Amino acid sequence: MATTALAQIQPSDQTTQLVARVSEAFFDQLVKEDFETERAFMSDRMANISSVTSWRQARQEIIDIAGKTQRYSAHGLTYYQEEHLLAAVDFSGRAEVPDNLICGYMLWELPASNVAGLVRFEQNVVSVDTLRTMPVQKAAQTMVNWRCPTKMIEDVLGVTTN
Repeated sequence: MATTALAQIQPSDQTTQLVARVSEAFFDQLVKEDFETERAFMSDRMANISSVTSWRQARQEIIDIAGKTQRYSAHGLTYYQEEHLLAAVDFSGRAEVPDNLICGYMLWELPASNVAGLVRFEQNVVSVDTLRTMPVQKAAQTMVNWRCPTKMIEDVLGVTTN
């Protein structure tokens, strides 16, 4: 089976503004815990493989662990060209439970002008204490893999990243 690398590209400012707006609107729904409206952001493909029940269960698991997330912030954006343009948005969140970190990414498919559909949403929750019991290199790599912002990694682990 052949694998293909995704070509990284830089689209127009209009596309970047669309991704920023739709991401912020989605974050607003996540904070409100409005599961039905969250699903409305999904592409047809994702909605077909993620039932209302499975989406609600996955979201509720995160809420049960971290508490209500008070705020989400985007801190990274990378575009890839596949069949359609894809926008990967790295984010972090501030949870109600103290010292729990939320990091992840969402992937938007942009099949046409002014159209964006969520095709992937990865959210990770971990306590600062858990990270601090790990070897620093492993904890830092875990946080990088989970798309945590550099400043968060430095603050939590007391290391400088490049």
